[in-house]
Parts: sequence; structure tokens; C-alpha cells
Amino acid sequence: MNVIIVGCGKAGSLHRNAYYELKQNGIFDGKLFFVDKSEKPRWGVFDKDQLSGEYFEVKTYRDIHHLMMCERLDIDDVIVDICLPVGSMLTTIEQFKEYGFKNFICEKPFVFYREKNKCAEKILSGLNILKVENYLYSKPTIYAKSLIEKYDIKEKFVVSNFSKNRKMHSSMYRGFCTPDSTLTIWEIEIPHEIYLCNNLFGEIDKITYKCCSDMIVGDLSLKNHGKGTLVCVNKKGSIYMINSNLESTEMFRTIDAICENDYTLHIFYSPVCEDSIEFSSGVFLVRKGEIIENQKFREDNNMYEMLKDYYLTFKYKQTHRFRTVKSIIEYSDFMEKVLEENNLNYLFDIRHGIFSDDLVSNNLNINVIKELVKSSCGVKGG
Repeated sequence: MNVIIVGCGKAGSLHRNAYYELKQNGIFDGKLFFVDKSEKPRWGVFDKDQLSGEYFEVKTYRDIHHLMMCERLDIDDVIVDICLPVGSMLTTIEQFKEYGFKNFICEKPFVFYREKNKCAEKILSGLNILKVENYLYSKPTIYAKSLIEKYDIKEKFVVSNFSKNRKMHSSMYRGFCTPDSTLTIWEIEIPHEIYLCNNLFGEIDKITYKCCSDMIVGDLSLKNHGKGTLVCVNKKGSIYMINSNLESTEMFRTIDAICENDYTLHIFYSPVCEDSIEFSSGVFLVRKGEIIENQKFREDNNMYEMLKDYYLTFKYKQTHRFRTVKSIIEYSDFMEKVLEENNLNYLFDIRHGIFSDDLVSNNLNINVIKELVKSSCGVKGG
């Protein structure tokens, strides 16, 4: 099968690298096409053949109409991999559907606003869609899930923190549709945290608290782009505290769960402190300060593993794997609530005994939470 990558920015380049590796390993047996309105991919107009080492010119088409004028494609034998911001996603799908394309991979967060896009259900009908959820293919996620099942882990309180210093890229408007458009804290790292919590511990039932702040870079102010905290309750009554700070001087990719029977589960996806610099990711299961099981991973190419699975799903027409229109709409409706501008200041049920009122505030200090979790774990790692 052939693949069309739509959007040649950072996400598009990550997907491109994975497809090239799949080709090198004999899994991807088609051609790769690129569509970007700038006609200038992030990686330049020349690319390198991974097998011969020779450089060749890469043709990037400005839109689907330009592509279809220049290339003869078997529509049924093509995957359209959309790596665009939220505001462009549904329109792009509709444009490709008009040409008969049916197979789509959609970057996170796949959200459309039903009040503005009343034809969304009709556009999505009859399509084969998979959403990007690459951290589900991460080795720590898979290992943590096995421990949850093995020890019958029941979470009470989960803290996730995906943070990094994005000031330089954000000040250059990376990921923005235009410099005048908005790209909020809720659209970058937090979607990863949401699907990870849902997958590991159970679906979110409601949002009980939400706050965010602007990013300031010199004289530039990016609205709702700096820090964000989302507190949710899952269908079992457990609390998720989901955090992201795009002004952080350190990188964090961690999930910590305080569980019943004195278990604590600590998952980290990248080195975030000097003690863990020799490995990139890992999992600790701790009980009463004692490490019960742990695993460290030096390599964790989750984007490659996800796109490998998705490519083979389309190639062998595993139709049961595709997202239903109902599930896509339910996800979009939930993410709309996350993306709403208003903050929610309703404090969740304090009977859980985890927080005092001053901890849950617009100035919530994630370091306090991390110290709480670390002391409960009895281990370091982020």
C-alpha cells in the first residue's frame, strides 16, 4: 500500500521516519507521497535513500488536487496519514473523501466541533479511521499493563505529567494553523496523557477541575499555552490529575499511580533526572517502599510500532480494528470539553484524603505532588 502524509511539520517528519524504517525492514512495500500547503517539508527538498545512501529530490504537493493531477493512484490501496492541527482535520478528510479515499490515520487530538460542523457524522461515515495513540505501543505501557493485570492493581489516584520546554518552537508558531490561530496546552501533550490513563486504569467519566495559563516568551504572549492541569474522575471513582508545563526546564513523561493494598506504580517514558540518565524509560511497581518488579528500556520506538501495526491493519483489511463513527464522536465531544476556554474550579470529593484545599488551586505546584508520589514509591526516576 502507498501512504500520503498530509502535513510536513514535526509530526509529519516523525511519521515519515517511521515509514522509512518500515520500508528498510521490508514491511512497507509502497510509495510515500507528501502534501503540504507550503510545498516545503520540514526536512528540506532532498531526502536520503536508507538502503543506497544516495540523496534524491522529494516532491511535495500543495494539496490533494495538485497530487491527483500529477499522480495515478489506486484509491483503495492508499492510506492518508493526516498530521495537521485540530482546525484542519475534518476539512482535509472531506477533501480526500471527495476523491474516494477511505483509509485514514489521524494525529491527536482528533477533534471537530459538532455545532460548527453539523455534517461531521456524514463525512466520517464509511471511512476506515485509526487515531494516533503511539504511547499505547510504548514498552513501559505494555509492561505496566501486564503488572496491573498480574497483581490486580486497583488505582485510587493517578498523577501524569508530560512537560518540556517548548518556548522556542511555540514562539515560531510550530503546530499553529496560522500565527493568528490558537494552539492551547490541551492539544499538545495532554491528549497522550488522557488516552494513557483511559487505557491503563479505565475511562474518564467526568472533568472536575481545569485550569491553564498563558506562555510568555519575551514580548509574545500565547494564550492558554503555558501550563495546564486537568482533574478527572473515572467510572470507578478514581482520580486522574493530568498535568503539562510547556515552559518546564526539565522534560517529564511520567505516570504515577497510588493504588489499593499499598501498591504504587511508577511509569516513565524518558530520562528526567540525573539518576536515570543511563536508560530512556521504565516501570517500577512498589509496595510499602519495596520494589516488587521493575524493568528499564534503552530503546522505545513507539511511533514505529504503532505505524507498523496500523499499516498492516489496513493492508490486511482488519476491519474490526477501525474506529466506529460513534466512538470518534464520543471522543471528540469529550475533547471539546477539555478544549473549552473556561476553567473549572469545582473541587473534587475531598474524602479521597489526598489533597488539602490549598493544593488544588490555579497555582498548583506539580513538584509537591511529585514529592508525594516519590515518597510513596520509595524510588527515584522523575
